[in-house]
Amino acid sequence: MTFLENLCSCVPLRGMCLAMGYTMLVQPLFNLLWVAHFNAHICNDILTLGICADFINLSSCVLLLCGIYRDNSSILPLHIVAKLIALIVEMICHLILASVEMSHPLTMARSFFSIGTTFFDVLIVLSYYQQVDQD
Repeated sequence: MTFLENLCSCVPLRGMCLAMGYTMLVQPLFNLLWVAHFNAHICNDILTLGICADFINLSSCVLLLCGIYRDNSSILPLHIVAKLIALIVEMICHLILASVEMSHPLTMARSFFSIGTTFFDVLIVLSYYQQVDQD
């Protein structure tokens, strides 16, 4: 029995995964615009880490959408692993920003939003993977 099967019984998990896949495509693009706006205040190493995390997030969203549209559940664990790797890279970037006291309050809000969306993304995709694997 999957966790979200009982929590969100009105929306199918496949639809939730599709919605998360498309909305998670927007977040890395927003992050790239954010980096372009604040690039004068951030060193190149942090910029490189942020851009790498965004490209990993974009590739994981493409993996998720391909796995759902092709009904290939073996791609979904790759999405989860890529998403968690991107989260680790993002967390390193945010910790470096916080350690040098270059963080803006909006940057902190963006980091909490990123952590929250990654948590829900992994939870929803894992529940969908469990549901498809049972069938």
